[in-house]
Amino acid sequence: MIVLEPIVTSQLITVTQRLTDLSANPRANKLQITDEETNVSRVITLTGTTAYDYFDNITLTINPALKEGHTYKAVLYYNTIANYTWKGKIFCTTQPDVRDYSVNDGRYTENTTTNQFILND
Repeated sequence: MIVLEPIVTSQLITVTQRLTDLSANPRANKLQITDEETNVSRVITLTGTTAYDYFDNITLTINPALKEGHTYKAVLYYNTIANYTWKGKIFCTTQPDVRDYSVNDGRYTENTTTNQFILND
């Protein structure tokens, strides 16, 4: 899940697009986001994409800004939604530590077993 802030200035996301034939379907040039609470969709034209070997950095400016606490379905595509290259979710929040959250934060759980078998190579 991608975490974005409810701001109008540019933000960076990193995605791995499903690209099979760049001559037929180049990298995405549009992003459709759908608010899961209101079911309202909007399309954002991408202006800044930096391509790397296995992932892309995409700079987004979403105006009007996303709503705090809302979750969005996201689809990256080239010209038509049928040519989608990535699907995912976006969560909008201003909390700074959400990106580093782990369910095991500060705890270590050791795996214990009653297995008595010894394996020899």
